[in-house]
Amino acid sequence: QPPSSSRFRSKLNHAFAAAHGLSPTSSGGGRGGGGGGGGGRNTALTFEDAEEDDRRSRSTGGGGGGAVLTFGVGGGVTDDGALAVAVARKPGKSRLQHALKVARSSGRLNLSDCGLSAPLPDGVFDLRAGVAVDLSMDRGGADVNPWEVRGEESLTVVDFSDNDLSSKSVESSSSSAAAAAAASSKVGGGGGGGSRGENGDDKNDGVLDDRIERYRSVKTLRARRCRLRSIPWETLGTLENLTLLDLGGNGIRYAPLQFLPIGLRELDLSGNRIVSLEGWDDDGSGGGEGASPEIVLPGLTRLDVTDNRLTEFPSGFRLGCLQTVRFGGNNIRSLPPEFVAKICRSVTTLEGPGNGMTIPPDLSTCAELRVVDLCDNKFKTPPRVHEALVRLGLDDNDLRTIGGLFGDDAAAGEAEGEDVERRLRSDLQELRLRRNSLSDLDEPTLRSLTLVSLLDLGENDIPSVPCVLGYLPMLRRMPLDRNPLRGTRLSLAEDTEALKRSLRKRGPPPPGHGYLESDDGTSGDARRNAATDRSVARGAVNESLVGTHTLDLSNKEYAALPGDVLAELRTPGTGERIRALRISHNGLRVLDDEWLAALPNLTRIDAGHNKLEALPTNLGGTPLSRLELNRNWLISEAVGKSALCAGGGASSSALGTRLVHLDLSSNGLEYVPSGIFEALPRLSHLSLSHNRLETLAVSQEDDDGTPMGWRPGFPNLEHLNLSDNRISDLGDLPAILGGCCPKLRSLNLRNNALTSIPPELGLLENLNSLDLRGNPQRKVRPAVLERSCGAVLSYLRSRMDGEVAG
Repeated sequence: QPPSSSRFRSKLNHAFAAAHGLSPTSSGGGRGGGGGGGGGRNTALTFEDAEEDDRRSRSTGGGGGGAVLTFGVGGGVTDDGALAVAVARKPGKSRLQHALKVARSSGRLNLSDCGLSAPLPDGVFDLRAGVAVDLSMDRGGADVNPWEVRGEESLTVVDFSDNDLSSKSVESSSSSAAAAAAASSKVGGGGGGGSRGENGDDKNDGVLDDRIERYRSVKTLRARRCRLRSIPWETLGTLENLTLLDLGGNGIRYAPLQFLPIGLRELDLSGNRIVSLEGWDDDGSGGGEGASPEIVLPGLTRLDVTDNRLTEFPSGFRLGCLQTVRFGGNNIRSLPPEFVAKICRSVTTLEGPGNGMTIPPDLSTCAELRVVDLCDNKFKTPPRVHEALVRLGLDDNDLRTIGGLFGDDAAAGEAEGEDVERRLRSDLQELRLRRNSLSDLDEPTLRSLTLVSLLDLGENDIPSVPCVLGYLPMLRRMPLDRNPLRGTRLSLAEDTEALKRSLRKRGPPPPGHGYLESDDGTSGDARRNAATDRSVARGAVNESLVGTHTLDLSNKEYAALPGDVLAELRTPGTGERIRALRISHNGLRVLDDEWLAALPNLTRIDAGHNKLEALPTNLGGTPLSRLELNRNWLISEAVGKSALCAGGGASSSALGTRLVHLDLSSNGLEYVPSGIFEALPRLSHLSLSHNRLETLAVSQEDDDGTPMGWRPGFPNLEHLNLSDNRISDLGDLPAILGGCCPKLRSLNLRNNALTSIPPELGLLENLNSLDLRGNPQRKVRPAVLERSCGAVLSYLRSRMDGEVAG
């Protein structure tokens, strides 16, 4: 009998006690009808029994029972004591029951942090166990239709993470738990889940249950931090639909990847003790002698083996589209050229810090590579990388120089003398070199960093700073702390902009385009004279009269467009034939009206990367369909007075009726000029990114009293880019876009100052691209914003419905 305590002296409902043959004064009373006759309830040990932890016994009383069939896990009758102990062995039973119930309807089984231990309960691998089928056809009180219950073979997501599946959790259980396991095994309900030795010894010492083979439709399988030591790899190979496998944070020693299904796309083995990606088990079985097995994973895009004990990558890898490789915290001393050759066409992210690597890899063939992290190694020379790389981390190495970072390409133009256009211009934006032994900053390499914004040179042995760093136009941060600098004050070294101004006074700019001017207004090419040779001008114009009819004057370092070319264009029948004008990457501060007068039939102008502060007054008479003004010095007032706005005469002009593409990114716009909304009815692509916009609300007024902010207009707009501004208030933007822009397909609000995201954006159902990342808002989790556009829109609509209901 149960002990006499207040827990067991609680009174039962009299009707319930009478129906089950129990004493109404104690829930631990004896059986009412003994093992009684037929027609009684099946009392097999099910999860429904375990959930009722306040009821310590079951009755199998005789007499009639309802027309209910219960599919038990074990199939036998257990006594009260074993059941009570079984209940005590399930610390997360309520969460477990909820997870099973959700899985039966959704096909997603989330058992993370449910307090499970080895062996796993049978119900985890048999979802239909314990489901009651009511044959009375009375559906009134049923929670779920038993005929629509999903089985384990239909699950698509299974998560066992944060449970202790090692043998230690079983050994530390109470003696009553052991008795329950024994009793459960007698009735066939104890749940195996693993092999046993010949003498009955449990060999499930942190082994993932091989009954996972029943999850035939699973696509995502996670078992993180489960204290697993071994995995049934061959069983995993039978899961043909598996695309994501996450086994991080365990104690796995061997990971024979050759057994994994060929359709696997993401594999996370971080935080284990893996010494081989080809071995089979602790005793070496499956490894064998001879050639390494071939690992064929053509669909694998992400591989994470961080924080293991690997010394090398398998030589038998066949990888077709691997994009992300993380192998930090191992003992891999070098990356074999064969391995690099297999991933060079697809890899975008390579992270291998803390390996003690001494031989720098050659990554110059990895044209798609954008992020490389090789910090905390032992390189004395930098790895060779492709010029398309964007971020490179080489902190905590033993580098003496950065020469050779781009191979011989960085110095290719040096030997050519006058051919400065051949000199390398890399896409690198972040270069971290802290805590090395740098004493030589290779100037040809520095000249190639025209796009770098962060250059961390702290804690090195740099005696002086090359003046070329003062001419890098995008450089914003350059830490130089803890260097033995001579001739540079500490306060100056802490202010990057002030340091750059000081460096520009020490020497001339490097030759070529893409650098800042010196304080006297000259460039490294000693700026070419606008009065070019007449024969050269004639040749440039003649080239524009064939093919695409494009006059290309870009990358010439012009402060003013050459008059000789303009004179050639004024020749009768010449300027009228040209359709496109390219004048980007110069130093132009103004585009004179006479140029547009000489080119009356232009349909495209590319004037990006200049210093334009105003636009031609006769721009409205040019039938442009595409106008690119990115990276200039335009402000809102200048745009508002131009032909791009109704006030500038664009509402009925040739420009206003034809322009479909306008790029005003990377200028100095503080607000969106009000006249632009009415002036450009055919506009389909508008980029206002990288400006100084702070609000889109109609709350301010410009000089003539016209309200500023986002107003109705742009009925044909398809793509709108407002990223990388300072926008904190969208105003009526969601409602206006929904009502006035039915063709909108793309909206970019990334990297602004939004503290909240209006759920009304979810009503823009025609969008196929929506980017809201990089804002300081906290109401929508970053993981939600990483989802597809449709998923984000659906989430925002659900939030709006919730607010309306509230």
